[in-house]
Amino acid sequence: LGADGNCNQAGILTQKGSGGITIANGTHVGDPYVDSCSPDGVDLQDSGFVSPNPILMPPGGGCSGHCDGGQVVNTTTQYTDPFAAVPAPTCSPANTTSTGKWNVPSTLSAGIYCVTGTAQATFGDVTATNVLFYFGPNATPVINGNVTVTPPASGTYAGLAMMWRPAGGTALNIKNATWSSPSGVFYTPGVDLSLGPGGGTTAFTAGEAILESITVQSGSVLVG
Repeated sequence: LGADGNCNQAGILTQKGSGGITIANGTHVGDPYVDSCSPDGVDLQDSGFVSPNPILMPPGGGCSGHCDGGQVVNTTTQYTDPFAAVPAPTCSPANTTSTGKWNVPSTLSAGIYCVTGTAQATFGDVTATNVLFYFGPNATPVINGNVTVTPPASGTYAGLAMMWRPAGGTALNIKNATWSSPSGVFYTPGVDLSLGPGGGTTAFTAGEAILESITVQSGSVLVG
């Protein structure tokens, strides 16, 4: 993906000021794009590292911390959010939670599942095939288990595993849990995602992730 030279569009990893992506001690992140024009838009702490490809950033974007020369490549190539115009889905009443809490079942049939209003959905160990999870701007996902999602293969929402457009700066923490959608998009512009810390395994895998920012703490794994 290319970069937005104005630093104001969603990218693989976007950010609001400096520190758009923080990579902690011993953590490996593959192939990020950070839409930051700040010289410290990326912070590699201690032995955190990025490989095998460089970090793409707009002009002015840079890396602080333990960064080696050549890790950042600045590009003026424009990035256009491919999902910006995708409308919110219309869910059947049976697949919609608008109030209270929904404990997501361990297996789900194919379809689109909507969590709207101020409802909360808690994921334990969940396997979902041909499924999109849609969250309204004021709803909340909680990921506490091992979640595997294969997105729809066709239609308006093809490729989307998660769709959530909250206000900028909305926090989501995944700790001692995993999210895996290697063929799906984790589309959450406006979300500050943090992985870990914790005594167990924290892992996040997505074919593509569109976020406001991400912090990968020690002991966590991010694959994209």
